[in-house]
Amino acid sequence: MALAKAAIQARDSATATVHLKNHLAKEPNNAEARMLMGEALLSVGDSNNAVIELRRARELKIDDNRVVPLLAQALQSMGKDRLLIDQFGATKLTLPAAAAELASTLALAHVEMKRPEKAREVVDAALKLAPASAPLRLTSARIKVVERQPAEAMAMVEALLKDSANFDDAWAFKGVLHQNTDNLDKAMAAYERAIQINPKQLEALYSVAIIQMTREDLKATREALVRLAKAWPRNPNTLYVEARLNHLEGNYAAARPQFAALLNLAPENVPTLIASGLNELKLVAPIQAEAQFARAVSLAPTEHTARYYLAQSQLQLNRPDKATAALSPLLEGAGVTAGVLVVAAQAKLLQGDAAGADALFNRAAKQKPTDAGVRTALAAARMSRQSEVEGALRELQQISESSASTEADFRVISARLARKEAKEARIAIAKLEQKAPQNPAGPELRGQALKMLDDLPGARKAFEDALLRDKTYAPALAQLTALDVKEGKAELARQRLIAALASDRNNSQVLTMLASLSVQTGATSAEVLELLERATKADPLNLNAWMTLLMRHFYAGDFQAAMLAAQTATKSIPDNVPLMDLTGRIQLAAGSVNQANSTFADLIKVAPRSPAGYMGLATTLLAANDTESAAKVIQRLVALDPSYIDAQRMAADIAIRRRRYGEATTVARGLQRMYPDEAAGFLLEAQTELAQNHRPAAVAALRAGVSKGNPQVAPVRLHEELLRGGDKDGAKEFAGDWLKQHPKDTQFLAYLGDVELDAKNADAALGLYERALLVDPNHVAALNNGALALLQRNDPKALEYAQRALVIQPNRTEVLDTLAQIHLSKKDYPKAIAALRQAISRATDPSPLQLSLAQVYIASGDPASAMAELQAIVDRGKSSPKYPAARKLMAELRRR
Repeated sequence: MALAKAAIQARDSATATVHLKNHLAKEPNNAEARMLMGEALLSVGDSNNAVIELRRARELKIDDNRVVPLLAQALQSMGKDRLLIDQFGATKLTLPAAAAELASTLALAHVEMKRPEKAREVVDAALKLAPASAPLRLTSARIKVVERQPAEAMAMVEALLKDSANFDDAWAFKGVLHQNTDNLDKAMAAYERAIQINPKQLEALYSVAIIQMTREDLKATREALVRLAKAWPRNPNTLYVEARLNHLEGNYAAARPQFAALLNLAPENVPTLIASGLNELKLVAPIQAEAQFARAVSLAPTEHTARYYLAQSQLQLNRPDKATAALSPLLEGAGVTAGVLVVAAQAKLLQGDAAGADALFNRAAKQKPTDAGVRTALAAARMSRQSEVEGALRELQQISESSASTEADFRVISARLARKEAKEARIAIAKLEQKAPQNPAGPELRGQALKMLDDLPGARKAFEDALLRDKTYAPALAQLTALDVKEGKAELARQRLIAALASDRNNSQVLTMLASLSVQTGATSAEVLELLERATKADPLNLNAWMTLLMRHFYAGDFQAAMLAAQTATKSIPDNVPLMDLTGRIQLAAGSVNQANSTFADLIKVAPRSPAGYMGLATTLLAANDTESAAKVIQRLVALDPSYIDAQRMAADIAIRRRRYGEATTVARGLQRMYPDEAAGFLLEAQTELAQNHRPAAVAALRAGVSKGNPQVAPVRLHEELLRGGDKDGAKEFAGDWLKQHPKDTQFLAYLGDVELDAKNADAALGLYERALLVDPNHVAALNNGALALLQRNDPKALEYAQRALVIQPNRTEVLDTLAQIHLSKKDYPKAIAALRQAISRATDPSPLQLSLAQVYIASGDPASAMAELQAIVDRGKSSPKYPAARKLMAELRRR
């Protein structure tokens, strides 16, 4: 107890708490220890636990004059003003100082409850009993501010400080009064004086941090936070400043749990709800943001900021009707801002109310006729109407010429590039570069325009100019990488990306680009995964990195790793449609049907107009053999977007499963009417006829499909069905006629080559592959399968074909597999093993190659190595398609 009291005297509450805990473990009913523990906890901002200890102290008969004022402070700091007034509003304390302290706290509670007249009554009554009480005089001044008498409040504080020059709370409140009049320098001086008197002065420490934040001086804010956290490590104000600072510094993922903790402590704090909602918008989580802003609006219906951002989040969720409703109370007010009018206009535009949108845009323009942002938004809205595009572009160009802002420039450039107007885009880009000579976006956009004009050397120079301004500028790096790969200079691109990482080792975008490129330049699968994992750790909000990492795991068949990564990704980037879609597909592939069902159902809530959720949910229901529910889900999507071909296809597939062939035919005929120049409807009709064993009708539909402008796979499907039906002459006649009309159809040539190769007609297959190669010398599939045809003929040129394919795509696993077969035919086992090892190291799913490698090991007389490869396949589990073959071969080896 002595040590605890000494620590409290030294304002070392943490040490005092340790000593008191030790003492209470031995004497849990020690009233003085409970009292001191409550006092210590309150001093570090732990009001919840302070209330528990102080109530216990009161139960153990500590004098109300000591315990009640502190208990009242703790309740008031927790926002429990109603409870405080109900419990202690009528309490009479015998010591004047204690009574004055309680009256001050009660008055502040009344102020928080919007009852200033009651607060004034409590304070005035207490002042009659203790007119010299500094806390009461300060509370009286605070009430003057609520009564809209700031000058009187300042006079009262000045008088108080003459009598009590070292009253730190008064100095802190003087800072508040200066801050309210935007006299920030005087406010800072008052706050610093309060901190000088009491280094733990919470109001002053917190306010200094907030002022530095409003000044956008993040370094000074961080320094202020260090002081605040040292004095009040567990105080909600400290956590709030830290969360806001993380948000301003772009650490949105770090700020999220901090805002959550604050809202757990004070779920009805409107500023925290708004700040948390803004953070969720930055995390591209509009559903969470909408919930936070909606809660803020329900608590403070007149809070304009909350309504403004609520509407913005609803626009992101494609809910313009709700955005309109959220903003409607603000639109008729005298103080409506141009920003609110612009957002309301955008909502009207999305609802198809062009006239209403124009009226709101014009109101915004009248309010701020020279504001570049308002004028730009108005012009951008006009660009959505085809007849006004040129006029809108002229308006944007005028804004660009009259404003230092670059927003209009970027809109003009993007519009010109989208319309393939490269020359006009270059004129706009030149203006942008004059305005922002150090911005790397200018030369990068210039490079895009030059590429459009087929000036590749000029484009390359422009992209390199962008990198002179910023070595790690991702758009320019991506453009140069694409040029290098196209020109066969993948290694040069890799070295450039490595050089960029030397400047910024943890640049997530560059790491992701390097991972994608490394697949083409010989990196192992493990090396690619390591780069992607670095990228996601460096920036948990890098969607491209997460998607690439998940796809690598997914195609490798490592569903467990994919699901773990997806779990982390969706926490970092919630409510993202592509990410949720991929996560659902991973869960479905892993056999977690219930999880996939939940993910796709959530996706529909997040994006009710996106087809991804409906398609995924229907697929999941089909996996569970619930065709009836799947049909209902797809019908919702068809009703939403009748032109969506994939939805129509799935509707027909489900009808076929349910043997409702008439429904499937109706869908197919509907697609034929909707897309008369596409083969999609005819392919669907053929599928329906085949399901009923109506091959002649299917062939007729496919013949209609091949006559369309976009035949898709109809020629291949027609040839397949003619062969399956035993009509070899008809298949031969069709193939000849098709190639006469389409001699450069390399897809069909390669397919015919594969048909002949499967039939062991090596010469015919090779002739077809060579015809495809005359059209496209870099057709890797034709080179690879041509090598297999030559291998069937024992022709030594097989090695040459495989090596040509490897020059074009050095890491294509099927080519390396072919190369291994060629070496195996010569009984050159070391080279066959080396080729397969190289293929396995680069494969996403190495199981088929490992099975081939095991067979090579068996042929070479090394059953132990073969068994190791087979065991690796088996260890991946039954989800691997090669699992049964591996188990069978292992059993054969054991019998030997």
